[in-house]
Amino acid sequence: MIKKNIKEFIGVLCFALLFTGASIAQPTGYNYYKVVTFNTSQTYGNNTNFPVLISVTDTDLRDNVENSNGYDIIFTDDANGNNILDHQIESYNSSTGEYIAWVKKPTVSDANNTLYMWYGNSSVNSDPSTNQTWSEDFRSVYHFNNTFNDASPNGRNGTNNGTTSTTCKIGSARNFDGNNDYIALNDSYSSSSESAVTLAFWIKTTDSDDQIIMSYDRNEYWRAEINGTGAGSGQIGWDVYTDDGQSDF
Repeated sequence: MIKKNIKEFIGVLCFALLFTGASIAQPTGYNYYKVVTFNTSQTYGNNTNFPVLISVTDTDLRDNVENSNGYDIIFTDDANGNNILDHQIESYNSSTGEYIAWVKKPTVSDANNTLYMWYGNSSVNSDPSTNQTWSEDFRSVYHFNNTFNDASPNGRNGTNNGTTSTTCKIGSARNFDGNNDYIALNDSYSSSSESAVTLAFWIKTTDSDDQIIMSYDRNEYWRAEINGTGAGSGQIGWDVYTDDGQSDF
């Protein structure tokens, strides 16, 4: 169960965009490119098959992207455009050039902090998005951009119960009334077969009372909550209950 404004059940990597005008080889049909350089001070160690968030509003992407859905934007990790990377479009606004997508980069590190965005191909008319952007390490991913479907290959789709669409820092989110709104996820979990779980979410709330953010409730449970047992007022708490008892953090 999810309570409040939750954006993604994923990890996020911040980046800086460095636009260059140097002449380099290009994939067939693509007329423009940009170099994306990551701020590696915000990463730790070597990250493998990491879904990188690309969120940008750029008039070049407004004026030079040919497909109204942004389908003719692709990414590679080489300057010659040979190694096309899996990516998943979250949204594209052809009127403003706002583009939000996730790109699966084979390696992110201090020594490997660049990828290439290619665009401007009038022959592209099909969606290049793929759920293979998310590796098997991701149990489920929810963008909440007017859908509750699992964006990962696992198909653990959600069912809305009262939440409404709202805007957020990046893309779309859901608004929860803090009373009985929730999104039910088609998932299961058992501490006997899975020894660890990782949650990632973005949340904004004006209420510091007890509220569940995300939980699994059966005979055993884990919960991420506001002002949970063990946390102070308005802080995030983490509770785990198994056959061995309850642990509060």
